Amino acid sequence: MVLLKKPHIELETKAILTNDGVGFFVNKGYKLKKISTADGGIQFGIRLAKISPNSLQRMIRIGYFSGLETSHVEFTTVRSDLIDLSKLIIFAFFYKRFDKEIFDILINSPLIKFWNRTNPGKAIDERTKVNDSNLKRILLKNSDRLKSIRKAITAPVVKTIVSDSSLLADEKNVMIFLSDRFLDNSRSFTWFILMKFFSDKELEPLIRRMRERLTLYIRRSSIADYLTLLLTELMTSAETLNIQNFAKRDGVFRISSEELLRDSTKRNSLLEAMKAEKKDLVIGWRFANPHATSINSDDKLQLVVYGSEVDYLDFKEKFDEGVKSESSISLQEFYHNTSVGNPELGLQYQDYLREACSEVGLRFTSKVGMIRGDVPSITLTVRF
Repeated sequence: MVLLKKPHIELETKAILTNDGVGFFVNKGYKLKKISTADGGIQFGIRLAKISPNSLQRMIRIGYFSGLETSHVEFTTVRSDLIDLSKLIIFAFFYKRFDKEIFDILINSPLIKFWNRTNPGKAIDERTKVNDSNLKRILLKNSDRLKSIRKAITAPVVKTIVSDSSLLADEKNVMIFLSDRFLDNSRSFTWFILMKFFSDKELEPLIRRMRERLTLYIRRSSIADYLTLLLTELMTSAETLNIQNFAKRDGVFRISSEELLRDSTKRNSLLEAMKAEKKDLVIGWRFANPHATSINSDDKLQLVVYGSEVDYLDFKEKFDEGVKSESSISLQEFYHNTSVGNPELGLQYQDYLREACSEVGLRFTSKVGMIRGDVPSITLTVRF
């Protein structure tokens, strides 16, 4: 799902700021505080009690957020919000990558290189300073030309989608919707450049390349579903381990796994005790070095599950004796060596995801490792 019905997601979340993000919030008069992240780092960030989908995606797309984290002792009761949040973040990263790639197509083209040689004082590149508000006013005055450019990019794409007999009607509608969303989230400077060279015959092959890139990213959109499904399956497994291990070591809550599932009163009491001791399960999304600028973004998206109460020795017994804090094992091996959760379902999601990524030119990897000396973590990585 890419269009949310709810105006806000009420899932308390930490947002980690990039240097650009720090500058933006300081200029707005915010007093920033450093926040602790699950991997033991200390970064400037902000806490979000309610999440506005549009605002969140914009902050990621323009490079102000380098990652997000949310923590609970159990996510089962907020599963729907977690799924929505994950998809919002993944799509925002996709929008950002698409925006960068089509901008790069333009500024690295013979058309723009020729312009820069003949107009050295008005060079167009990634360092060009532009006033976004002024650009938007110019684009608004030339809305008819802008519509023609957008139509030149999207019309063949939409025609192909509509004529694809293998797609259901709902699937077609989502893909057509996405064709607009990717273009809506492209920077104003890209549209200004396209409008400026609208009559140049050299623009046609660039439009074609942008159209091909749009088609590719629409196909890549399914990765958000697969990645989120795998994340929620991992969350279920890690949550169960977290709760079970806390119950085992706590003298008050010496109850079986079956009782935890069957007795809601005991389970709720246990969860309250875990909250008091801050034995949270943490889920994080990483998509940039926190010190990177919007120009220098990384080319990978990571989803990480941290189990603060999971004893690493439990993992060690399930894997091999040589696993150390600096090493990692594959998620495939993790699933084959643990009975928690639904291994078959998790493996199926992982296989689908790996295959889906390969088909659209992405690379998916997974690993199980450790942070802060004794906290196990599961990391899913998609590289562009």
